Amino acid sequence: SQPKRTSKMASDNLATVTATHTASGATVTAYLHGGTITSWKTRDNAELLFVSDKAVLDGKKAIRGGVPLIFPQFGGDGPLVSHGFGRVSEWTLIKADDGLLTLELSDTAATLEQWPHPFRLQLQVVFDDKCFRSTLFVRNTGSESFKFQALLHTYYALPDITKLKISGLTGLYRDKLKDGAQGTEDRTSYGIDQETDRIFVDAAGSEPRAITLSHVGHAGTTGVELKFGAFLDSCEQKTEEQLSDAASAAACDAVLWNPWVDKARRMGDFGDEEFRKMVCVEPGRVSTHQPLKPGQSFALWQEISRL
Repeated sequence: SQPKRTSKMASDNLATVTATHTASGATVTAYLHGGTITSWKTRDNAELLFVSDKAVLDGKKAIRGGVPLIFPQFGGDGPLVSHGFGRVSEWTLIKADDGLLTLELSDTAATLEQWPHPFRLQLQVVFDDKCFRSTLFVRNTGSESFKFQALLHTYYALPDITKLKISGLTGLYRDKLKDGAQGTEDRTSYGIDQETDRIFVDAAGSEPRAITLSHVGHAGTTGVELKFGAFLDSCEQKTEEQLSDAASAAACDAVLWNPWVDKARRMGDFGDEEFRKMVCVEPGRVSTHQPLKPGQSFALWQEISRL
């Protein structure tokens, strides 16, 4: 399947690719710009992912919505542009098959100028109409160790933020709105009624737990169950396919974000009222920097199941 160019707005001439799960009719669409998945929907057009109507599709700015890929820096936690260059680089289509999509990004002269480390990223997506699993593999292809951060910045579409209930996302968090002050979420179920920007530290735990989001998506989807985690290979030079067999679990955080009223109005690529229609729950390695030895790989995964 070759990338095609579609137009959402006049300025958009970016390459996209769509994969279909034949048996169920579900589709996943990605922009090669940023390797950004922007749609996962069923045959009857029940869409799970949110993309802003004001998203800028100029090939320079990150796409506001879907699943932007954050690498090698989270936010302003370092010298690079906010959230790093992964979400604004041009990725390569490796494979689009029945219920499968694979994209790849390797270092270029431009990335090495910003961040002097050879690397290869691979995004693998496997899906049908009930389940969507995406895995971001990070491989150190250089001769020296490096440290990085990575995140699957997933935007969920909501009919109404006031009806959202989050269950299972608990424990220690850092509040980015309070200079990283620590807090503990011990409610088993809660909603969002104000600007929220929390990093739940090691949220996946030793055994990936299920987080439930109620009232997510449209056209019959009552909610989703989210599982996520990370792993690090214990030996070098494994292929992505072999990696999970030889890997050990690694810590995985989760970011919970909604801009609410005031920040939504300050964002040029986000509608003033769109905070009502989305929430981000983002698995990642962001509370600290993940070290990676030459030849070693790290993988970050999420599995989203419709309820």
